[in-house]
Amino acid sequence: NMDHIISLLEQQHNKLQSASEECIKKIKSYNEFEETNEKYIKSIKTYFIEKWREFESKWWEWSITDIISWFKYKTNGMNTVNVDWKKIEENMKTRNINGKSLENFNDAILDKIGLLDFNVAVHIMKQIATLRTKYKYID
Repeated sequence: NMDHIISLLEQQHNKLQSASEECIKKIKSYNEFEETNEKYIKSIKTYFIEKWREFESKWWEWSITDIISWFKYKTNGMNTVNVDWKKIEENMKTRNINGKSLENFNDAILDKIGLLDFNVAVHIMKQIATLRTKYKYID
């Protein structure tokens, strides 16, 4: 009877040992996955930063869609619930605005195209000013 108990305990010990080894393998595998993933995330971030830089460096060639996309990107994280991007896009089309127009953008133009949210408008104007300074328009 004691032999039977010892046998059951050994079986239990072996199961636990096996489960423990399996756990350790999974943890090691997950850590390797995380390391690889971090490298990929860094390279993807670098790639997109470079793509945005390329895109921004030719702002005077932008279409209305490009400008709206850039406005949205630059206001990401801001409260834009009061911003009607569709209406702004329509107003920009009506006024024949394109990338070159950003050279002469000001608060009044933002108002005319329907960007009425003060905080968003101020932020967009700062972004446009930075863009014009960083990448000089070449005629």
